[in-house]
Parts: sequence; structure tokens; C-alpha cells
Amino acid sequence: IDFSASMCAQVQRKIRSERLPNVAVSQGDIDTLPFANDSVDVLLCIDTLHHVPDESISASLQEFQRVLRVGGLLLIDFKNKRNPYVSYSHKKRNRITYYRTNRTLRQVNVQLEKAGFSYMQCQGVPCAPAALAPYVVVVGKKGKN
Repeated sequence: IDFSASMCAQVQRKIRSERLPNVAVSQGDIDTLPFANDSVDVLLCIDTLHHVPDESISASLQEFQRVLRVGGLLLIDFKNKRNPYVSYSHKKRNRITYYRTNRTLRQVNVQLEKAGFSYMQCQGVPCAPAALAPYVVVVGKKGKN
């Protein structure tokens, strides 16, 4: 799923060139996913949530909650607000409005918990302590551990 029609077309070309019959792409919005309730085992949301403002993130996480089955996994990433390079480079490039919502691990965990996800694990990217890594991948689970 991608909001951009041109990105969907690019992925379609890649799917055809790589002959990937089990992969489908469609244009859509993060807040209205085209899946039935409780129909998805794993939801991967990469390089997206930093575009979602704080006041809208709960709607996105609730939509993830809606489509995931109980026990389903949510994998998200975020740009770490505590990483000096992320903060400096975005200010230097005047990209604060583009990357609206660099977040801390604590902020992400609070948002996941509010949406009903149980926190499972996180990993800094590249391999670094999550508290200081420029990017962090978090795994959450729908329902209780």
C-alpha cells in the first residue's frame, strides 16, 4: 500500500520484472487500509510514520489494530529524536516540516500502548543502542503478551 500512485506504478514494474506472483500493490491511505477486520498477520510500516503528525498517529495505529489478527505483529520504524545526527541534519536541510515527528522510544511505546499493542522488542539501526540510534525498528503485538 502506498499513498503515491507513481510509487505504486514503480513497485508494479518491479513485481513484473522480478516475477513475484504472490505480491500485490495498491494505492491507499494509512488511515483507511483496504483490508477486512482481523485479516492480517504481520503489518510492516517502514519510512512512513515520521510523516504522520502526533495528533493523527493514534488514528493510524487504530487502523493497524483493526486489520491485525489477535497476536498479529506490527513492525514500525521511526527517526530517533534523541540522535544528534538526525536532529542536526534535518535542521540543516530545513527538513523539520518534512520529517515532522521525530520521536523518542518512550513516545513511540506510549502511543503503541494507547492503541492496544503490547511492546515486544526494538532494535537500533544500524546496530546501536536503541536509545541513541538514528533509526529504531519496534515490534509490537496485538493483544496481551
